[in-house]
Amino acid sequence: MFAGVVLAYSNSVAGKLADYTQQRGMGNIGCFYGGMVAVTLAGLMLFICSRFGDLGKEELVVTKKGGANLKPS
Repeated sequence: MFAGVVLAYSNSVAGKLADYTQQRGMGNIGCFYGGMVAVTLAGLMLFICSRFGDLGKEELVVTKKGGANLKPS
């Protein structure tokens, strides 16, 4: 859910920056700045979740009994 909020916020920032740069006569380059903000926020969120959250913890992976165990060797 948090990723959706970050994506929605970054998209609104991209739109506002595009409008701002167009009003100043620089063209629609502001949306690229918004894209940079979106990528930076997404990368930061991924780093925070992988460092401090449960992302990537093998002990939390649920496997079915009797099925193929797909753990890396």
